[in-house]
Amino acid sequence: MDENDKRVRKQWLVIWALSVVNSVANILLQLRFDPSLEMLSQARSVVTALTLLFVGVFGLITYRCVYRKPGTKLLTFCLILTALALASTPILYLTGKLSLPTYIPYYGVYLMVTQGIGALWLVVCWKMRKVNKKLQVLSKQPA
Repeated sequence: MDENDKRVRKQWLVIWALSVVNSVANILLQLRFDPSLEMLSQARSVVTALTLLFVGVFGLITYRCVYRKPGTKLLTFCLILTALALASTPILYLTGKLSLPTYIPYYGVYLMVTQGIGALWLVVCWKMRKVNKKLQVLSKQPA
């Protein structure tokens, strides 16, 4: 593994951590500001806990399958989902299928930052996939 590969792996790790923090922040923002969730406090707590657990487990799985083991299948899955989300989110907001939640202050700015992080995630996952493919080939060669 050369220096460029190590740099790509570090970049992926930083953007991965930023994406996990962004997912947790999104959940907590909705928990904090969504007025429709105030009526069901116990159900809200359970749903929030399960969602945070899912984000944590999925984060650990991606870390293990992409960073620790040089896998490409989960990276390909992440690339497809990210590309779909990056394309569909602005289209849905611009066509009026989704509306910006008025109960979260500065949600438009948050949405733009999230889209930026998503674009970075897409680029870094693409680079990481190339690195992991190279590492898979290297690990299969006899020493």
